[in-house]
Amino acid sequence: MAEGLKIEGMDELLRKLSTLDKKSGKRVLRKSTRAASAIFLKAVRKAAPVGPTGNLKKSVGRQYKWNGRASTDVAKTGPQFAKEGEEPHGHLVELGTKERTVKNLYGRPGVSASTGKVAGKPWAEPAIEAVRSTAEEASVAALKKALDTEIKAVSSGG
Repeated sequence: MAEGLKIEGMDELLRKLSTLDKKSGKRVLRKSTRAASAIFLKAVRKAAPVGPTGNLKKSVGRQYKWNGRASTDVAKTGPQFAKEGEEPHGHLVELGTKERTVKNLYGRPGVSASTGKVAGKPWAEPAIEAVRSTAEEASVAALKKALDTEIKAVSSGG
């Protein structure tokens, strides 16, 4: 998958962020992450191929993970694991498959056959790359706003 957003030139914001306690810092970073991932989510859903069931488009989602040691917040956006009644195949469409072999073909031991491989048809990655700069801008704006709000709340004692 694509490399995450790396925003440079934010020394002042990072200094302000380091003055907050961990809980406040996490809250600020999560707002920034949500702003960027919302843009990615919309773009990936729009780009998802629609088959007969529409499950691939429905399976697009995001997952958040906080790394306390590195003080980073990560959002993975793309096809997720299947929910009840859905088929987990988004990664197979995006990345393709390797050469596969069926063992015990037709229930006959010792008989195997190659089923071939499927070439990937990337749709999520190009959608993410197309909106990367917009997501970076939204992330920075959300970070500034959340940081200002949090600093005001801490300085006013609330």
